[in-house]
Parts: sequence; structure tokens; C-alpha cells
Amino acid sequence: MMRELDKGDIKSHIIHLSWPMVLVNVMQNAVSVYEMYLVGRLGLDSLAALAIIMISVYMLFFSVHGGLINGAIAVTSRLAGQKRYSEINDAVVQMGIFAVFALGTFCAAFYIAIDPILVFFGAEGAVFDEAKAFLRILAFSFFPTAVFTVMIGVFRGAGDSITPLKLVILLAVTNAVMNTVFVGFLGFGLKGVAVANLTGWSVVAVFTIIMFARGKHYFRITAENLRFKPAIMKSYAEISGKAIAQNFVGDAGNIIMLKLIAGYGIAFIAAFGVVFRLIFFLNMFGWPIGNSGGVVVGQNLGSGNRERAKQAVKEGIKVYTRITAAALLVFLFFGRQIMGLFSVDAEVIKYGTDYLMILAPFMPVLGAGIIIQAAFNGAGSTGRPTLINLAAFIVIRFAAALFLVSLPFLNEYGIFWAMAVSIAAYSLIGWIVYKRGGWLDKKI
Repeated sequence: MMRELDKGDIKSHIIHLSWPMVLVNVMQNAVSVYEMYLVGRLGLDSLAALAIIMISVYMLFFSVHGGLINGAIAVTSRLAGQKRYSEINDAVVQMGIFAVFALGTFCAAFYIAIDPILVFFGAEGAVFDEAKAFLRILAFSFFPTAVFTVMIGVFRGAGDSITPLKLVILLAVTNAVMNTVFVGFLGFGLKGVAVANLTGWSVVAVFTIIMFARGKHYFRITAENLRFKPAIMKSYAEISGKAIAQNFVGDAGNIIMLKLIAGYGIAFIAAFGVVFRLIFFLNMFGWPIGNSGGVVVGQNLGSGNRERAKQAVKEGIKVYTRITAAALLVFLFFGRQIMGLFSVDAEVIKYGTDYLMILAPFMPVLGAGIIIQAAFNGAGSTGRPTLINLAAFIVIRFAAALFLVSLPFLNEYGIFWAMAVSIAAYSLIGWIVYKRGGWLDKKI
């Protein structure tokens, strides 16, 4: 069921669009936690290899994925708000072609450069071998991931959150089953996680293609839609390209930190990686809420309702703050127990527990920043978040890290505090840009 989002209660629209994706993200990340549990039982080398993968290539891979989704949401929501339904089918094909090109280029690049990438991030010995095997399999997932990515963005941009729910449930269940088979029973090790992910993406991509060929809502791909449409392609490439760039900039901040922490030992790296996955899990609530707000923003700008678009941001922040406030309490009071689920190493548990306690008060702040950035993306103003990410996650984070680790009473803990400082800067700058209002003027 799809809603007209330029009328009715904004908070209700955001919750209606968000809850299915929040649910599936919980499922998907439960699978990720299950993956991490299986990998943690393989040994410290496997856990460190996964940490390096997650905070380097895999994170960049999902930055492309996320940027393409944001672009599809922006284009589709604006066209839907203007009631230009026939043009959406043309846009679906053009966006799919560009997505395959973008993800294919990225996967080819990291496949060629796997060795120097892993060496750069401090992987050696068994850690290097396991990480390399994982990434060589991941490189072949570009096509099914591209198809699934665009289709999810299109459905969400049109106001349909139930169809993506069904597709991601299929993805999560497939991944869980395949992880159990390849890692738990067949003993593939870390490679089994990569094989499971590739299988899941491929199954869902096939179902998605069949769905669009048969037709759903006002979506149905015909031979007429398969012709090259340069204007649509250019618009999507510009919006999604900037969205990818903003994600890359944010990820570069994490990559810089990974390079800085390489000298602090394998336990520090492993703890950093576990906490990164936990924050990623929390953000899986925020991204659907933010993207839902972005859909409301896009459709209301398409119909000329600027004030409703602005109000959608505030309502999204209110909704997500309830979740981040709960995470704050969990991280503060149960950090050690959480870390104990993923490692039996005492040093890993101590580092991770301390890191969670430092980051906990900043979780509501991070949540507000995520919602604001998603609104900019929903409006098609994807360039502004790129600059915000550059300032907060590169300039401020790197400068803070270099200064704080030099303080004798902090040492390596300066890394954790630098992450917190950059989160605060990210949200503060985003709020200032939101209040100025120029992001509302973007034309698509």
C-alpha cells in the first residue's frame, strides 16, 4: 500500500514508512551479529580480519549501495510528488544501468588492489589471507546488489515500505541459512560469510527482476522503457554520485582511524571493529527513519509544500531519539556483557567496554545528524552532506585524534574520544545548514 505523503499527519507517515524497514534491518543485523558470533568462535585472527574488512572495503561497498538508494529515493519521491508516474518506469531502467556500472567499477577496482589495500590497513599473516579470500568473493556480488539496491530505493521513494520488507526478509533468511551451512557446518571459515552474502543478494535480485517484469503498483518495465534516456541518467548520476561521495567521505574518516589504530595491537583493532558493528546496528534503525523522512521531504517538495518538508525533519528526530536514548542506557550499563558475546579475550572486552561508555552519551546526537542528512538527500541536495562529512569526519576527527592520543593521560583512548568529538561536530554543522534552508531549493 502506498500513501500520498503531501497530506495527513507527518509523524504517522514517517512511522508507517519506517517500521517495515526497521524490522527488516533488525533481522538483517541480527544475521550480522550471528555472523560475528560465528567468526568470533573461529579465533582472534578471523575477528580481526572481519574488523579490517568492515571498516575498509566492505564499508565503502555499502557506501556505494547507500548512495544509489538515496538517489533512487530522491528521484522517485520527487516524480511521485509531481504525479509523473509514467516517467518513473523510464527512471527505474536508467538508475539500474548506472547502479550496475557504479558498483561494477568499484568491485573491479578493489579486486585488482586487494593486496596493497589489506597491507595498508595492517593485515598480515593469517589475518591477511582470510580477509583476501573474503573480498575476492565479495567482488562478484556487484550485479545482484545493484539490482536490489535500485529497486528498494524506488519502492521506498514511491511510498511503499511493505514490498522492501518482504524482499529484505528473504535476504536475511537466506543469509542466516547460508551462514549456518557454510560457516557452522561445512567449515568454510570467513569465506563462508562471503559466500552466504553473495547467495542472498543473488536470490533477492532474481525475485526483484521478476516483480518489475510482471508489474506492481504503477511499476512495470516494458521494451519501451529499455531505451537509453540520457537526461534521466544524468540526473540520477548527479544525485547518487554526490550521495556516494558523501558516504565515501564519512567512511574515509573511519579508514583514517583504522590506519591510526593499526599500531595499537590486534586486541584494540578487534574491539574497535566490534563496537563499529554495534553502532552500525543502531544506525540501522536511524537510516530507515531518516530515509522515510527523506521520502516525505521529497514528495512534499514535489507538490510545493516546503514547510511540511521542514517539519518532517523535526518529526524524524523525535522518533529516532527514543531509540538512541535507549541505546545510551544499554551501552552505559551493559557494555561489558555485550562485548563478552563477541570475544572471550579480556583485553578486547576491556577496550570495547570503555569505548561504548565514551560513545554512549553521543548516540542521540548522532541520531539527529543522521535524520538531518537523510532530509538533505531526500530533497536531492546531496552535495551539502558531503561537505558536512568532510568537515566532521575528516578534518575534525583526524585533528582531534592526533592531538588527543598525544596526551599522556589518554594515549590510545584518544582515538575513542576523537570519534565522539567528530559525531558532535557532524550533528551541529548539519543543524546549522538545516536552519539556513538552502537545501529546500534543489531542483530535480
